[in-house]
Amino acid sequence: MYDIFAPHKQPRSPAGNQVSTIERTPRAAHRFAAPLCLFKEPETSGEGLRLLGHCQKYWESRANDLPESTPLHANKAQPTSQQAEWKPVKLEQHVPSISISLSMLGDTLEQSYERFTGEIVGWDRTRTIRMGISGLTVGIVCHYWYQYLDYLYPKRTLQTVVRKILMDQFICSPFYISIFFLTMGILEDKSWVEVQEEIKDKAITLYKAEWTVWPAAQFINFFFIAPKYRVFYDNTVSLGYDVYTSKVKYKKNPNSEKES
Repeated sequence: MYDIFAPHKQPRSPAGNQVSTIERTPRAAHRFAAPLCLFKEPETSGEGLRLLGHCQKYWESRANDLPESTPLHANKAQPTSQQAEWKPVKLEQHVPSISISLSMLGDTLEQSYERFTGEIVGWDRTRTIRMGISGLTVGIVCHYWYQYLDYLYPKRTLQTVVRKILMDQFICSPFYISIFFLTMGILEDKSWVEVQEEIKDKAITLYKAEWTVWPAAQFINFFFIAPKYRVFYDNTVSLGYDVYTSKVKYKKNPNSEKES
């Protein structure tokens, strides 16, 4: 096979000077050198470097037609995790079922206690179903929120974990408490004014409870737990919090009882 990169094989002019392959037959050299540069490293001589530049321009013009395994694509700088666009992972099938089940279990435990103390009579199944649906909405929020936190702060250093905890407490907690009351308001067919009043009366109580439970729990979550298990861990820890949430949500307002 004719080696285009070997200078001693190049044709010579009548005067004895070596004729450049590119100058002699630029189009032929262009077509021959372009595929050859994918498989052969050129010599570091002047002729080899000129041919390398020539075929590189050729393949750059055809970059969109090349497969991903070619050297032109392989040599491109890959974006880092911070530069790459965030692409959320789809919700896995077990996440909704776990969120619903644990929220319903938390309400069932709270209702059992209320029946034991005589606060209510019988088990309100509709209330338990509503709490399960609200757990689903909160679980979905947590699922994508944890993915986004891992995208922003992929490392597991102490400083990174503290940042995640603070962002979780100051951004996510107020948001999903509001989502909880909005979901329950829709299920209970309440007006927007009634939902606002309930948020004002009860959201601050839940938010205070958040600070007693979740900073320590989220330190374990962000520092030790693998990302794919974080929602499951969150739901497991929140079982006790779901019991308290049910208590706060359905706690009777003394003012409303006096008015009635």
